[in-house]
Amino acid sequence: MKKTLFITAIIVCLFACQSNEKYEPINTTSDIHVVLVEEVIQTSQYTYLQVKDGDTKNWLAVIKMQAAVGETYYHKEGLTMTNFKSKELNRTFDKVLFLDRISTSPGFSENNTDAQLEEPISTGSKILLEKKEIKIAHQKGDITIESLFENK
Repeated sequence: MKKTLFITAIIVCLFACQSNEKYEPINTTSDIHVVLVEEVIQTSQYTYLQVKDGDTKNWLAVIKMQAAVGETYYHKEGLTMTNFKSKELNRTFDKVLFLDRISTSPGFSENNTDAQLEEPISTGSKILLEKKEIKIAHQKGDITIESLFENK
């Protein structure tokens, strides 16, 4: 199994390294937006990006990812929310576009989520559990679980 996987990887590398192929530029369709990041705000679950899309500025919200000012991203339409109040930021956005996918390459497809798959910063907040010692006073006539199992 390992040998087959190794040989397959070598063959893929050999074909991928050929540079005599002609590359055609990828034409973005009208439903794909090209945006330039102007501001990044990180929260525990989301990354908010203020982007410039042509002449307009918009706020995008995506699952937490690494992003920097000046980067270019490609995305399709998402869910637009107006007067969105972020409890974590204690801020109200006039309009936020929530996206399920964003890409760093123009060849955007359903499987191309490279910007969000690089390395997640956070997988969410963890719930802290405290172990507490509790004591229950028994009353006369109470039946314990132990006695129930003994008297089966």
